[in-house]
Amino acid sequence: MKKITLEKWIKELNELKEQGIKVISSNTLRQKLGLNKDAFKVAVWRLEKKGFLIRLNRRWIAIDKRDIWKVIPVVWGPAYISMEWALHYHSVLDQRYYVFTCVTTKRPQIIKSKIGDIVLKHIKEELFFGYDQNFIAHPEKALLDILYLKREMPYGELNLEFLDSERLQRYSEKYPNWIQKKIHEIILAIESS
Repeated sequence: MKKITLEKWIKELNELKEQGIKVISSNTLRQKLGLNKDAFKVAVWRLEKKGFLIRLNRRWIAIDKRDIWKVIPVVWGPAYISMEWALHYHSVLDQRYYVFTCVTTKRPQIIKSKIGDIVLKHIKEELFFGYDQNFIAHPEKALLDILYLKREMPYGELNLEFLDSERLQRYSEKYPNWIQKKIHEIILAIESS
C-alpha cells in the first residue's frame, strides 16, 4: 500500500488551490494520489479532522474553505443560490441566513452537510435564470423565487433601495400574474422611497 505523508497531501492540496480548484471528486483525488479506497478514506478522515479539507458528501471534497458556499452549484448543480441567503448577500435583508437555499431544475431535496444545510427547491426550466457568475441570484430574482416557491414575502424588513426596479419588472414578466401584481406594488414602493 502506498503511503502519503501529511506534507505530500498539503503540497497536493495547495497545488489544486493554486489552480483555482475549490472542490474535487473523491475518485479524482484518490486516483491523483494513487491510493486504494481504504487508505484514501482514512487519509481524508485525518485531514478533515486537522481542518485541511471538508468532505461534502461521499463523492465530493472541498479543498478550499474560503467562500465554501461557492462549491454548492458545482456539487449539487445545475443550481444557483437564491432566496433569503441571496437577499442577505445583496443587503436587501439584514437578517443573516445559515441555510443555503438553491434553485434547481432537478428534484427537490434537503442535504445535511458539514458546511450547513442545503435546500434544493425545484423550479421550471423557463424560470431558471437571473444569477451571476458565482451562481448567486440577483436580488430581484431571489425575491421572485421566494414569492413563487413560498407564496409569501420574506420575513424581516426589506431594504428596497438595493433592488433594481427595471430588472425586477423585466424578470417578473416570466412569472404568473399574481406575482406580477405583487411586484407592481413593490416597484411602486421602490419608486416612492
